[in-house]
Amino acid sequence: MKKRFSEEQIILLLRGAESGLAVKELCHRHGFSEAGYYLWRSKFGGMTVSEAKRLREPDPTPHADRTETSAENAMRPSNGGASDAPVAVAVDQPT
Repeated sequence: MKKRFSEEQIILLLRGAESGLAVKELCHRHGFSEAGYYLWRSKFGGMTVSEAKRLREPDPTPHADRTETSAENAMRPSNGGASDAPVAVAVDQPT
């Protein structure tokens, strides 16, 4: 589905509301709902156009070179497959 407004256009519309134009009037002029405005404001509020362009750029680090997360490390056996579970040891009690 094609988006009606690009991120850059949305940020410019949000700036229009920040400059004093009523939200209802802005929405009516450009053909979107007030709910859409508030959704965009929560997503893009305070962003500049250059920051929005960076959102679309792919991640500069390739996924093959990423380091393991702590969750992945926790799932891997640490000592050659032996379990880290506690072992019950029989202790002789003095009589």
